[in-house]
Amino acid sequence: MAYLEWLEKQLDAAVIRRRIGRPVALRAILQLTADHGLLAPLAGETLATASRWFEAPLSRLYAQGGAAAGYLSVMAEFAHGQSALVTAETTRLETPMVLVLLVGRRGTLRFDDAPDQLALEARDSPWRALIERSLGSGKPEAVTVP
Repeated sequence: MAYLEWLEKQLDAAVIRRRIGRPVALRAILQLTADHGLLAPLAGETLATASRWFEAPLSRLYAQGGAAAGYLSVMAEFAHGQSALVTAETTRLETPMVLVLLVGRRGTLRFDDAPDQLALEARDSPWRALIERSLGSGKPEAVTVP
């Protein structure tokens, strides 16, 4: 997903330089597509980015909504106590928009965007199946390491 890769690079510099201290929480709202089938991949890619920023593996997540509802919200816990709340919603004929709030031990970083050109594609992330299992069960799902 070219846009998410671009977004990650925009915020990486601040995270790598630790302008906000070690990241401890992420809130992301992504309204990037009218394609309901891209909601889980968007959320999964965002969780993968959060895992890199937190320098911690995902340990558990809980998902609500789904493709039929037009939104997907995922609450995720990471191994070192960090958390992320990621919401992917359909655009519903509105202008695409992104809001990212990254909370660190010494401050916060907020990023707002209304992208004109988007390159989105469904890519499998390691978390997509876990998100779909949580949606199906209605319960939190723990990450199991093989």
